Amino acid sequence: EVRMMKTHYLSPEYWKWLQSHPEHARNHFTQTSQTALEKAKSGEMESARQTAGEAYEIAQAVLLSLQAPETSPASQRKDLTAYGAAAIQLARSHAATGNIEDAATCLDAASQQIYALAPLFALHPELLTMLQQITFSLQKGLAFYQRQTLSSRVLH
Repeated sequence: EVRMMKTHYLSPEYWKWLQSHPEHARNHFTQTSQTALEKAKSGEMESARQTAGEAYEIAQAVLLSLQAPETSPASQRKDLTAYGAAAIQLARSHAATGNIEDAATCLDAASQQIYALAPLFALHPELLTMLQQITFSLQKGLAFYQRQTLSSRVLH
């Protein structure tokens, strides 16, 4: 049973397909994430944000795929790291286009998602430690964007 998520950047059908094909999704993530970085570097901020959103949802599909029991901890570690990095990349893209609140929302959602998955990694203390580190990074970014949102509200 594949869980459905509300997607903003990918079609629900494609997201569902990626969940069923995590290997393909991992490769697609790497390409999409790289494209988002290149677009941001060349100043195409709206396009970079769209592409970063796609990368984030691809990483999320992999993370939530019903991974085969034989998926190695090393592979799971990569998937978790990719998801955290994709959330940060998308948040930066939101911020770069002036959407600070979207940046905060993105990091908050990613942080909650990782927190919700923690019980699945209970038998792997090294993965739990990594989850805590990723969550800490996401929370730090979230606090930063929340402060910016707060100061902009005070100014206006």
